[in-house]
Amino acid sequence: MVILTGRRNGGTTPIGTPELGDSTMLTTAVLKAQSKRLRAHLAKSDIVLTHSQGLEAVAALYGHRDWNTASAILEKTYYPDYLPLQVLNRGVGVLSGCLNTEGKLLVENTHEAKLLTFFPSEGQSQNRENPLIVLKPSALAGRWICEGRDNRLGTPWISPPFIFNLEKS
Repeated sequence: MVILTGRRNGGTTPIGTPELGDSTMLTTAVLKAQSKRLRAHLAKSDIVLTHSQGLEAVAALYGHRDWNTASAILEKTYYPDYLPLQVLNRGVGVLSGCLNTEGKLLVENTHEAKLLTFFPSEGQSQNRENPLIVLKPSALAGRWICEGRDNRLGTPWISPPFIFNLEKS
């Protein structure tokens, strides 16, 4: 996992600041779209930027030396492709999840998700009394036990996803 970082003010600053957007995962496609919007906005004031000047400007906003550096870091970064989950549990909000390479269910921790009831208590590695029961998609269906969070996929502004193991029958 690559941690998204950049250099700003002589230090290491996480990429993606609250001033520059919400919890949208940064990709080269997102930065290119931002560059396009920037160029269009400036063009209204007769300030013309070339395509590459726009890319360089957006890369600088996120603390990168140049577009090539931003692109190289973002292309190496893994973000899961979350799918909407239909669950039997009530009161958990809107959930999205995916399987990681270890076969564990990662559930995205958004402001709509109410997952803390699944979190293991102090001193426990799992919360077996309260499984997450996924109905759909069928590839993820089953009773899942929370084991904590995957902090490798979190940033200061994006909460790490919850990790669930499939309950053994």
